[in-house]
Amino acid sequence: MLRSYRQSPVYSWIIILSVIFFLSVIKAEAQNVRAVRDARQKLIGFKADGFSYRNPGTARAITSSQKIKAQVDAFFAQHRNELGFSNSDLVLKAGHIKRESSGLTHVRYHQFYKDVPVFGMDVLFHLNDKGQVVSGDYNSPEDFTLDTTPVVSTVQAEEISRTAWKNNHGGAPEARISKLSLAVLPMALVYDRPSSEARLAWIANTGSALYPQMPGETYFIDAISGEVVKTNLEQAALVGTPSFYRMVPDCTS
Repeated sequence: MLRSYRQSPVYSWIIILSVIFFLSVIKAEAQNVRAVRDARQKLIGFKADGFSYRNPGTARAITSSQKIKAQVDAFFAQHRNELGFSNSDLVLKAGHIKRESSGLTHVRYHQFYKDVPVFGMDVLFHLNDKGQVVSGDYNSPEDFTLDTTPVVSTVQAEEISRTAWKNNHGGAPEARISKLSLAVLPMALVYDRPSSEARLAWIANTGSALYPQMPGETYFIDAISGEVVKTNLEQAALVGTPSFYRMVPDCTS
């Protein structure tokens, strides 16, 4: 009975349909994997360059620092609009380079607006052992226009910092300004939400003149109005939002 059933046309069709269903499931899963991969690459639409992650200790020698920076500069010039850097007054300047035994190289860039540093908006590029940009982590400020000539002088900024210190510490008059620098402050960092507003600000690292071991404070002073817009604002963390990928494990170190 069983043998005759297996030889029947119905049994043959069941086998054929089962095979077709199994192949369709495999195809759907492969399409899903491709969709996930394409979603990770959708920002610029990169195609993978066939880069496979090397085990530690097996990477070839990395190219020179000058070549690495030149490669990143060329990449950024080609893709800056897609990455959200449409503001032509924004310039990236290379900072430190970190190399790993795995073959990956990480280059940190600092943003400048009309030669004034942009606070909290570093850009991190990751390259493989061939010197190709494979991924990145960055914060890009919204498009803005800003006058970078301060109205508040350095002397006035220091006095505002001392007054803020006095008010925050029970009238203690002693204050020491360890560092005063001019920067563009994206207000998205202050509001903790997207914002196209940016201000020119004095950043004053202030502490006690009598007790150096006492924790200091950092005042962000509007360089036009003199308003203390924020105290102790932390540098923005590079957490991969937004990020771009080219089929490579991410690293934000």
